[in-house]
Amino acid sequence: MNGIIIRLYAILILLLTGCSYGSEGYMIEGKIKGEGESLRREKIYMQIAGTKGVIYDSAELRNGKFKFRGKLDSPERMLLFVKGLPYNIPICLENAKYNINAESGSLRDAKISGGESQELFNKLNTKSKKVMERYNLNEILSEYLNADTDSVRKGRLDAILSTANSEMKRFNDSLIETAPDSFFSLLNLYETANVEEFSVVCKRLNFFEKKSLYSDNRFLLSIKETIKRREALLAGKEAPNLALTSYRGQTLYLNDITRKNRLTILLFWASWN
Repeated sequence: MNGIIIRLYAILILLLTGCSYGSEGYMIEGKIKGEGESLRREKIYMQIAGTKGVIYDSAELRNGKFKFRGKLDSPERMLLFVKGLPYNIPICLENAKYNINAESGSLRDAKISGGESQELFNKLNTKSKKVMERYNLNEILSEYLNADTDSVRKGRLDAILSTANSEMKRFNDSLIETAPDSFFSLLNLYETANVEEFSVVCKRLNFFEKKSLYSDNRFLLSIKETIKRREALLAGKEAPNLALTSYRGQTLYLNDITRKNRLTILLFWASWN
């Protein structure tokens, strides 16, 4: 009987310690393999992705090993880097436990485990590599962009690219469906809020507005701003008073043009190589 109680107690301890990082914060343990003085006695820095030179945290680097501890109010995209080493380690950081293994010559290819959203990104990256290989997309893209490729061949290549993109979108959507209110899903919405169907964006936004975890998250705030801008341009809304420059260098206002004309047509065009 005592043996059973001890085993149950041990299991309980494991469960409690295994889940504690979600409530108490995050812990990142890592190892960078390679040669050089920077790995023996240096620091590894954590920076919020998209910010310029703003260091969020740092940790001692001893013989390539490092450890970060902290707590986030809301999930964030971070970059880990070591001065003197090329590239950085992108990580989708939440209050969870992570393990990182990297090579000094290519930090961006680091293997990261831990965290719900990071694991979803891992699955997406694995799928992406398989699709790239199966459809031979590197060569397909190179041929597609070649000026000597005729229109008939481009049409066939375009069909292959479309098939590959559709496969990736279906897989990405399946990941979102399994975790609709995850940070992974929030980042996806952030990336697609400008192009996704407006009603779909608004519907997905509801998942995150219900969670206090995201109340001040910068990505959620950006999505709300995008929705506000798009809402003003919906069919039936009054068009904003655009300021345009004529070919003569004059500033023209849309309101001035519409007042003089019964019908106004705006034509937006672009060209690229």
